[in-house]
Amino acid sequence: MREIAISKLIEKSFNRTIMMLFDPFSARRWLALLLIGILSGAFSVGNFGVKNILGKNNTKQERIEAGAQTQNVAATENRQVQRKPNFREVVNGAVQKFFNGKNAVVFILALWLMLMFMIVMVWLEARFKFVWFHAIVNNLTMIVEPFKKYRLEGDSLFQFIIVFTISSFAFFLSLVGFGAYSLVSSGVFYGERSAGIIVQLIGIFGPLIGVIVVSSLLLYLFYLVVDDFVVSIMAIARCRFLQGYQKFVDIYKYNRGEIWLYFLIKFGLGIVAGICQGILGLIGVVISLIAAAVIFGLPYLLAVVMLKIKAIFIFWVFIFIAPFVAGMAVLMTSITLPFAIFFRCFSLYYLSSLNCGYRPIPIEELD
Repeated sequence: MREIAISKLIEKSFNRTIMMLFDPFSARRWLALLLIGILSGAFSVGNFGVKNILGKNNTKQERIEAGAQTQNVAATENRQVQRKPNFREVVNGAVQKFFNGKNAVVFILALWLMLMFMIVMVWLEARFKFVWFHAIVNNLTMIVEPFKKYRLEGDSLFQFIIVFTISSFAFFLSLVGFGAYSLVSSGVFYGERSAGIIVQLIGIFGPLIGVIVVSSLLLYLFYLVVDDFVVSIMAIARCRFLQGYQKFVDIYKYNRGEIWLYFLIKFGLGIVAGICQGILGLIGVVISLIAAAVIFGLPYLLAVVMLKIKAIFIFWVFIFIAPFVAGMAVLMTSITLPFAIFFRCFSLYYLSSLNCGYRPIPIEELD
Protein backbone atom coordinates (compact mmCIF):
# COMPACT_ATOMS: atom_id res chain seq x y z
CA MET A 1 0.00 0.00 0.00
CA ARG A 2 1.07 3.56 -0.66
CA GLU A 3 2.66 5.29 2.31
CA ILE A 4 2.81 8.90 1.04
CA ALA A 5 0.04 11.25 -0.07
CA ILE A 6 -0.26 11.94 -3.79
CA SER A 7 0.18 15.67 -3.25
CA LYS A 8 3.45 14.98 -1.45
CA LEU A 9 4.71 12.81 -4.32
CA ILE A 10 3.85 15.51 -6.84
CA GLU A 11 5.58 18.14 -4.69
CA LYS A 12 8.69 15.98 -4.33
CA SER A 13 8.77 15.31 -8.07
CA PHE A 14 8.49 19.00 -8.85
CA ASN A 15 11.20 19.94 -6.36
CA ARG A 16 13.55 17.26 -7.66
CA THR A 17 13.00 18.48 -11.24
CA ILE A 18 13.91 22.04 -10.21
CA MET A 19 16.93 20.78 -8.29
CA MET A 20 18.24 18.70 -11.20
CA LEU A 21 17.89 21.50 -13.75
CA PHE A 22 18.61 24.70 -11.82
CA ASP A 23 20.52 23.89 -8.60
CA PRO A 24 22.91 25.01 -9.93
CA PHE A 25 22.12 25.66 -13.58
CA SER A 26 24.63 24.31 -16.08
CA ALA A 27 24.23 24.42 -19.85
CA ARG A 28 26.43 21.34 -20.18
CA ARG A 29 24.29 19.44 -17.68
CA TRP A 30 21.10 20.58 -19.41
CA LEU A 31 22.35 19.40 -22.81
CA ALA A 32 23.51 16.07 -21.35
CA LEU A 33 20.07 15.42 -19.81
CA LEU A 34 18.47 16.49 -23.08
CA LEU A 35 20.58 14.00 -25.03
CA ILE A 36 19.87 11.15 -22.60
CA GLY A 37 16.16 11.93 -22.60
CA ILE A 38 15.95 11.98 -26.39
CA LEU A 39 17.85 8.71 -26.84
CA SER A 40 15.82 7.02 -24.11
CA GLY A 41 12.55 7.93 -25.81
CA ALA A 42 11.40 10.00 -22.82
CA PHE A 43 9.71 12.50 -25.13
CA SER A 44 9.63 10.92 -28.57
CA VAL A 45 6.65 10.36 -30.86
CA GLY A 46 6.16 8.23 -34.02
CA ASN A 47 4.00 8.75 -37.06
CA PHE A 48 2.96 6.68 -40.01
CA GLY A 49 1.40 7.64 -43.30
CA VAL A 50 -0.37 5.63 -45.94
CA LYS A 51 -0.78 6.37 -49.60
CA ASN A 52 -3.34 5.18 -52.13
CA ILE A 53 -1.73 3.27 -54.98
CA LEU A 54 -4.87 2.43 -56.94
CA GLY A 55 -5.29 4.21 -60.27
CA LYS A 56 -8.09 6.76 -60.74
CA ASN A 57 -8.68 6.67 -64.49
CA ASN A 58 -9.82 3.07 -64.62
CA THR A 59 -12.21 3.60 -61.72
CA LYS A 60 -13.65 6.67 -63.41
CA GLN A 61 -14.13 4.75 -66.66
CA GLU A 62 -15.89 1.93 -64.80
CA ARG A 63 -18.24 4.46 -63.24
CA ILE A 64 -19.10 5.88 -66.68
CA GLU A 65 -19.73 2.42 -68.09
CA ALA A 66 -21.84 1.45 -65.09
CA GLY A 67 -23.92 4.63 -65.48
CA ALA A 68 -24.48 3.99 -69.17
CA GLN A 69 -25.55 0.42 -68.47
CA THR A 70 -27.98 1.57 -65.77
CA GLN A 71 -29.64 4.08 -68.11
CA ASN A 72 -30.23 1.47 -70.81
CA VAL A 73 -33.29 -0.02 -69.12
CA ALA A 74 -34.86 -1.30 -72.37
CA ALA A 75 -31.84 -3.46 -73.15
CA THR A 76 -31.53 -4.97 -69.69
CA GLU A 77 -31.70 -8.52 -70.95
CA ASN A 78 -28.84 -7.99 -73.45
CA ARG A 79 -26.65 -6.04 -71.06
CA GLN A 80 -23.58 -7.97 -69.94
CA VAL A 81 -22.45 -7.48 -66.38
CA GLN A 82 -18.80 -6.68 -66.02
CA ARG A 83 -16.99 -9.28 -63.93
CA LYS A 84 -15.87 -7.91 -60.60
CA PRO A 85 -12.18 -8.64 -59.95
CA ASN A 86 -11.51 -10.48 -56.74
CA PHE A 87 -9.26 -9.29 -53.93
CA ARG A 88 -6.20 -11.18 -55.17
CA GLU A 89 -6.44 -9.65 -58.65
CA VAL A 90 -6.68 -6.14 -57.24
CA VAL A 91 -3.65 -6.65 -54.99
CA ASN A 92 -1.62 -8.23 -57.78
CA GLY A 93 -2.49 -5.38 -60.13
CA ALA A 94 -1.47 -2.76 -57.57
CA VAL A 95 1.79 -4.56 -56.82
CA GLN A 96 2.63 -4.87 -60.53
CA LYS A 97 2.00 -1.16 -61.03
CA PHE A 98 4.33 -0.23 -58.20
CA PHE A 99 7.10 -2.81 -58.54
CA ASN A 100 8.18 -2.23 -62.12
CA GLY A 101 11.79 -1.97 -63.15
CA LYS A 102 14.04 -0.07 -60.79
CA ASN A 103 11.25 0.72 -58.36
CA ALA A 104 11.53 -2.71 -56.76
CA VAL A 105 15.31 -2.44 -56.20
CA VAL A 106 15.10 1.09 -54.85
CA PHE A 107 12.17 0.19 -52.59
CA ILE A 108 13.86 -2.91 -51.16
CA LEU A 109 17.14 -1.02 -50.57
CA ALA A 110 15.37 1.90 -48.89
CA LEU A 111 13.29 -0.49 -46.80
CA TRP A 112 16.37 -2.40 -45.69
CA LEU A 113 18.25 0.80 -44.73
CA MET A 114 15.23 2.12 -42.86
CA LEU A 115 14.82 -1.19 -41.05
CA MET A 116 18.47 -1.25 -40.00
CA PHE A 117 18.27 2.33 -38.79
CA MET A 118 15.12 1.60 -36.79
CA ILE A 119 16.70 -1.46 -35.17
CA VAL A 120 19.75 0.56 -34.11
CA MET A 121 17.55 3.33 -32.70
CA VAL A 122 15.40 0.83 -30.80
CA TRP A 123 18.54 -0.76 -29.35
CA LEU A 124 19.86 2.63 -28.27
CA GLU A 125 16.50 3.54 -26.76
CA ALA A 126 16.41 0.31 -24.75
CA ARG A 127 19.92 0.86 -23.42
CA PHE A 128 19.40 4.56 -22.72
CA LYS A 129 16.23 3.93 -20.71
CA PHE A 130 18.55 2.64 -18.01
CA VAL A 131 20.94 5.57 -18.49
CA TRP A 132 17.91 7.86 -18.00
CA PHE A 133 16.95 5.91 -14.87
CA HIS A 134 20.51 6.25 -13.55
CA ALA A 135 20.54 9.99 -14.26
CA ILE A 136 17.23 10.66 -12.46
CA VAL A 137 17.93 8.45 -9.43
CA ASN A 138 21.52 9.60 -8.86
CA ASN A 139 21.21 13.15 -10.19
CA LEU A 140 24.13 12.48 -12.51
CA THR A 141 24.63 12.92 -16.24
CA MET A 142 27.11 10.10 -16.85
CA ILE A 143 26.50 8.10 -20.02
CA VAL A 144 29.31 5.59 -20.56
CA GLU A 145 29.28 4.01 -17.08
CA PRO A 146 25.52 3.28 -16.82
CA PHE A 147 25.44 2.34 -20.51
CA LYS A 148 27.91 -0.46 -19.73
CA LYS A 149 26.53 -1.24 -16.27
CA TYR A 150 23.03 -2.07 -17.52
CA ARG A 151 24.12 -3.84 -20.68
CA LEU A 152 22.34 -7.14 -19.93
CA GLU A 153 19.15 -5.40 -18.78
CA GLY A 154 19.12 -3.09 -21.79
CA ASP A 155 19.74 -5.88 -24.28
CA SER A 156 16.98 -7.96 -22.67
CA LEU A 157 14.57 -5.03 -22.98
CA PHE A 158 15.65 -4.58 -26.60
CA GLN A 159 14.88 -8.20 -27.41
CA PHE A 160 11.44 -7.89 -25.87
CA ILE A 161 10.72 -4.65 -27.76
CA ILE A 162 11.61 -6.33 -31.07
CA VAL A 163 9.34 -9.32 -30.41
CA PHE A 164 6.56 -7.11 -29.07
CA THR A 165 6.80 -4.70 -32.02
CA ILE A 166 6.69 -7.47 -34.61
CA SER A 167 3.71 -9.10 -32.88
CA SER A 168 1.84 -5.79 -32.61
CA PHE A 169 2.61 -4.92 -36.22
CA ALA A 170 1.39 -8.31 -37.41
CA PHE A 171 -1.79 -7.92 -35.37
CA PHE A 172 -2.64 -4.47 -36.73
CA LEU A 173 -1.60 -5.51 -40.23
CA SER A 174 -4.06 -8.38 -40.08
CA LEU A 175 -6.80 -5.93 -39.07
CA VAL A 176 -5.91 -3.62 -41.94
CA GLY A 177 -5.80 -6.57 -44.32
CA PHE A 178 -9.21 -7.72 -43.19
CA GLY A 179 -10.57 -4.21 -43.70
CA ALA A 180 -9.00 -3.94 -47.15
CA TYR A 181 -10.35 -7.35 -48.16
CA SER A 182 -13.84 -6.42 -46.98
CA LEU A 183 -13.67 -3.07 -48.78
CA VAL A 184 -12.59 -4.58 -52.10
CA SER A 185 -14.97 -7.51 -51.85
CA SER A 186 -17.92 -5.17 -51.26
CA GLY A 187 -17.57 -3.83 -54.80
CA VAL A 188 -17.32 -0.19 -53.69
CA PHE A 189 -14.41 0.33 -56.09
CA TYR A 190 -16.42 -0.88 -59.09
CA GLY A 191 -19.38 1.41 -59.17
CA GLU A 192 -21.57 -0.37 -56.63
CA ARG A 193 -23.02 2.21 -54.21
CA SER A 194 -26.17 0.58 -52.93
CA ALA A 195 -27.49 1.26 -49.45
CA GLY A 196 -26.94 -2.39 -48.56
CA ILE A 197 -23.21 -2.11 -49.25
CA ILE A 198 -22.97 1.02 -47.11
CA VAL A 199 -24.71 -0.72 -44.23
CA GLN A 200 -22.42 -3.71 -44.72
CA LEU A 201 -19.32 -1.51 -44.62
CA ILE A 202 -20.53 0.21 -41.46
CA GLY A 203 -21.15 -3.20 -39.91
CA ILE A 204 -17.58 -4.25 -40.79
CA PHE A 205 -15.57 -1.12 -40.10
CA GLY A 206 -17.46 -0.03 -36.98
CA PRO A 207 -16.32 -2.99 -34.84
CA LEU A 208 -12.95 -3.00 -36.62
CA ILE A 209 -12.26 0.61 -35.64
CA GLY A 210 -13.41 -0.20 -32.12
CA VAL A 211 -10.96 -3.11 -31.90
CA ILE A 212 -8.13 -0.89 -33.19
CA VAL A 213 -8.89 1.87 -30.67
CA VAL A 214 -9.19 -0.50 -27.70
CA SER A 215 -6.06 -2.40 -28.73
CA SER A 216 -4.11 0.86 -29.08
CA LEU A 217 -5.16 1.96 -25.59
CA LEU A 218 -4.18 -1.39 -24.09
CA LEU A 219 -0.81 -1.31 -25.83
CA TYR A 220 -0.23 2.23 -24.58
CA LEU A 221 -1.04 1.19 -21.01
CA PHE A 222 1.34 -1.74 -21.35
CA TYR A 223 4.02 0.65 -22.63
CA LEU A 224 3.50 2.83 -19.54
CA VAL A 225 3.82 -0.21 -17.29
CA VAL A 226 7.11 -1.17 -18.91
CA ASP A 227 8.52 2.35 -19.08
CA ASP A 228 7.47 3.51 -15.62
CA PHE A 229 7.72 0.35 -13.52
CA VAL A 230 9.33 -2.65 -15.21
CA VAL A 231 12.46 -0.78 -16.30
CA SER A 232 12.91 0.55 -12.76
CA ILE A 233 12.48 -2.93 -11.27
CA MET A 234 14.93 -4.39 -13.78
CA ALA A 235 17.51 -1.73 -12.90
CA ILE A 236 17.11 -2.23 -9.14
CA ALA A 237 16.93 -6.04 -9.16
CA ARG A 238 19.49 -6.33 -12.00
CA CYS A 239 17.32 -8.83 -13.85
CA ARG A 240 16.09 -9.49 -17.37
CA PHE A 241 12.76 -8.35 -18.77
CA LEU A 242 10.60 -11.40 -18.05
CA GLN A 243 11.83 -11.53 -14.47
CA GLY A 244 11.25 -7.82 -14.04
CA TYR A 245 7.76 -8.07 -15.49
CA GLN A 246 6.92 -10.99 -13.18
CA LYS A 247 8.08 -8.92 -10.22
CA PHE A 248 5.78 -6.11 -11.33
CA VAL A 249 2.88 -8.57 -11.59
CA ASP A 250 3.57 -9.61 -7.99
CA ILE A 251 3.46 -5.94 -6.95
CA TYR A 252 0.27 -5.39 -8.92
CA LYS A 253 -1.51 -8.24 -7.14
CA TYR A 254 -1.30 -6.36 -3.83
CA ASN A 255 -1.60 -2.82 -5.25
CA ARG A 256 -4.20 -2.99 -8.02
CA GLY A 257 -6.02 0.14 -6.90
CA GLU A 258 -2.81 2.09 -6.43
CA ILE A 259 -1.49 1.18 -9.88
CA TRP A 260 -4.72 2.22 -11.62
CA LEU A 261 -4.79 5.37 -9.53
CA TYR A 262 -1.29 6.12 -10.75
CA PHE A 263 -2.41 5.90 -14.38
CA LEU A 264 -5.44 8.08 -13.67
CA ILE A 265 -3.33 10.74 -11.95
CA LYS A 266 -0.71 10.61 -14.69
CA PHE A 267 -3.44 11.09 -17.29
CA GLY A 268 -4.67 14.20 -15.47
CA LEU A 269 -1.16 15.54 -15.01
CA GLY A 270 -0.51 14.82 -18.68
CA ILE A 271 -3.39 17.09 -19.68
CA VAL A 272 -2.01 19.91 -17.53
CA ALA A 273 1.49 19.31 -18.87
CA GLY A 274 0.20 19.31 -22.44
CA ILE A 275 -1.42 22.71 -21.94
CA CYS A 276 1.74 24.11 -20.38
CA GLN A 277 3.88 22.68 -23.17
CA GLY A 278 1.57 24.20 -25.76
CA ILE A 279 1.90 27.66 -24.17
CA LEU A 280 5.68 27.32 -23.89
CA GLY A 281 5.78 26.06 -27.49
CA LEU A 282 4.04 29.22 -28.71
CA ILE A 283 6.51 31.32 -26.73
CA GLY A 284 9.35 29.33 -28.29
CA VAL A 285 7.96 29.96 -31.79
CA VAL A 286 7.79 33.71 -31.07
CA ILE A 287 11.37 33.68 -29.79
CA SER A 288 12.46 31.78 -32.91
CA LEU A 289 10.78 34.31 -35.20
CA ILE A 290 12.34 37.24 -33.36
CA ALA A 291 15.77 35.58 -33.48
CA ALA A 292 15.36 34.88 -37.21
CA ALA A 293 14.39 38.50 -37.83
CA VAL A 294 17.46 39.75 -35.96
CA ILE A 295 19.97 37.23 -37.32
CA PHE A 296 18.78 37.18 -40.95
CA GLY A 297 16.35 40.08 -41.37
CA LEU A 298 18.69 42.89 -40.38
CA PRO A 299 21.61 41.59 -42.51
CA TYR A 300 19.19 41.30 -45.44
CA LEU A 301 18.16 44.94 -45.10
CA LEU A 302 21.78 46.03 -44.77
CA ALA A 303 23.38 43.87 -47.49
CA VAL A 304 20.63 43.45 -50.07
CA VAL A 305 18.33 46.45 -49.68
CA MET A 306 20.84 49.16 -48.78
CA LEU A 307 24.17 47.99 -50.24
CA LYS A 308 22.69 45.93 -53.11
CA ILE A 309 25.24 43.15 -52.52
CA LYS A 310 23.50 39.78 -52.37
CA ALA A 311 26.75 37.83 -52.06
CA ILE A 312 27.35 39.19 -48.56
CA PHE A 313 23.91 38.09 -47.39
CA ILE A 314 24.27 34.66 -49.01
CA PHE A 315 27.62 34.19 -47.28
CA TRP A 316 26.08 35.32 -43.98
CA VAL A 317 23.24 32.81 -44.32
CA PHE A 318 25.66 30.04 -45.25
CA ILE A 319 27.65 30.69 -42.06
CA PHE A 320 24.79 31.05 -39.58
CA ILE A 321 21.94 28.89 -40.90
CA ALA A 322 23.22 25.62 -39.39
CA PRO A 323 23.89 27.06 -35.88
CA PHE A 324 20.52 28.84 -35.97
CA VAL A 325 18.60 25.68 -36.88
CA ALA A 326 20.49 23.67 -34.24
CA GLY A 327 19.85 26.32 -31.61
CA MET A 328 16.13 26.48 -32.38
CA ALA A 329 15.91 22.68 -32.30
CA VAL A 330 17.56 22.64 -28.86
CA LEU A 331 15.23 25.41 -27.68
CA MET A 332 12.04 23.69 -28.81
CA THR A 333 13.17 20.29 -27.50
CA SER A 334 14.23 21.80 -24.18
CA ILE A 335 10.62 22.77 -23.55
CA THR A 336 9.83 19.08 -23.02
CA LEU A 337 12.82 18.28 -20.79
CA PRO A 338 11.42 19.52 -17.43
CA PHE A 339 8.17 17.64 -18.01
CA ALA A 340 10.03 14.42 -18.91
CA ILE A 341 12.12 14.67 -15.74
CA PHE A 342 9.05 15.42 -13.61
CA PHE A 343 7.08 12.41 -14.85
CA ARG A 344 10.06 10.08 -14.43
CA CYS A 345 10.58 11.37 -10.89
CA PHE A 346 6.88 10.90 -10.17
CA SER A 347 6.96 7.26 -11.31
CA LEU A 348 10.05 6.56 -9.19
CA TYR A 349 8.61 8.26 -6.12
CA TYR A 350 5.33 6.40 -6.61
CA LEU A 351 7.11 3.04 -6.81
CA SER A 352 9.09 3.89 -3.68
CA SER A 353 5.90 4.81 -1.81
CA LEU A 354 4.21 1.44 -2.43
CA ASN A 355 6.30 -0.30 0.23
CA CYS A 356 6.90 -3.20 -2.15
CA GLY A 357 10.63 -3.65 -1.60
CA TYR A 358 11.78 -1.38 -4.43
CA ARG A 359 12.89 2.13 -3.50
CA PRO A 360 14.79 3.70 -6.40
CA ILE A 361 14.88 7.01 -4.52
CA PRO A 362 16.09 6.95 -0.88
CA ILE A 363 13.26 6.77 1.60
CA GLU A 364 14.48 9.84 3.50
CA GLU A 365 13.71 11.96 0.44
CA LEU A 366 10.06 11.08 0.93
CA ASP A 367 9.92 12.29 4.52
